[in-house]
Amino acid sequence: MTHASVPSLELLHRGDEPLFPPGASVGRAVDLKERAAQYAASEAAAGLADHELIGSATGRAVKQALADADVEISDIARVTHMNWAHERFLRRTLAPLGLETWRGTLEFSRSVGHLGAGDQIAGLDHLLETGSLGPGDHVLMIGVGTGISISCVVLRVEERPGWVA
Repeated sequence: MTHASVPSLELLHRGDEPLFPPGASVGRAVDLKERAAQYAASEAAAGLADHELIGSATGRAVKQALADADVEISDIARVTHMNWAHERFLRRTLAPLGLETWRGTLEFSRSVGHLGAGDQIAGLDHLLETGSLGPGDHVLMIGVGTGISISCVVLRVEERPGWVA
């Protein structure tokens, strides 16, 4: 598993809220859209192309995950990602890697919605259960969290006794 971060975008999810005391501990609701709007209007956002920064960090993490797994991007059969992802996100994330957006789990994501930290695992289960993956296939799992933090891992599907793909 590999990680990358974009510390310059930390305010994207914090907005202008102070670090302490945490908002939830004093009755403030967490509204990420409001925080993103605050960030967009701030001096910190001036001149930053957040999608380029996130794309670059994602590329670094994916490159390292591929190297760690000793596979090439062309070996990747499918990609799991956050279930809030949309077509534009997939184009910005997968296309620079040389992957078509259909390799993601967008249609599944739209049917179940965001499951928090379970998105990638649910996507992997969906791909296995529907026969979209079989023994020997490689799956790239990409997670993006607040901060901005990016995690990637490459898995190889192994055949299990009694498993029918």
